[in-house]
Amino acid sequence: MNATEFADRYLGVWTVDDDGERSALVAKLFTADAVHHISPGDASFVGRDQIDANIAQVHKDISAAGLQFRVGKAVPNGNSFLLPREMLNPAGKAVKSGRDFFLLDDEGRISALYMFHDA
Repeated sequence: MNATEFADRYLGVWTVDDDGERSALVAKLFTADAVHHISPGDASFVGRDQIDANIAQVHKDISAAGLQFRVGKAVPNGNSFLLPREMLNPAGKAVKSGRDFFLLDDEGRISALYMFHDA
């Protein structure tokens, strides 16, 4: 999977409205025992079910606020990716930004996600 495909798949997980479709995407993209850490905030989610539940809640919250995600160019490095991202308000202005760092298994699935929010 190239960097553009990876970024598109990852963004799709966060933007799909249908719970069943999102869960299926999470199952394809994350390993069963994947971990997701968020900083600042010190939140951690372990396993697909917790990760899926977190993504569902974030999707619900950002949709209610009229926000959208925009990702930058994913940068591959061995079995990892770095992906810059922004959250846009309804006027298209960036209101939050950060970077996500991913470790992938041999099949290209996310085994660890480290999410860093900018201050």
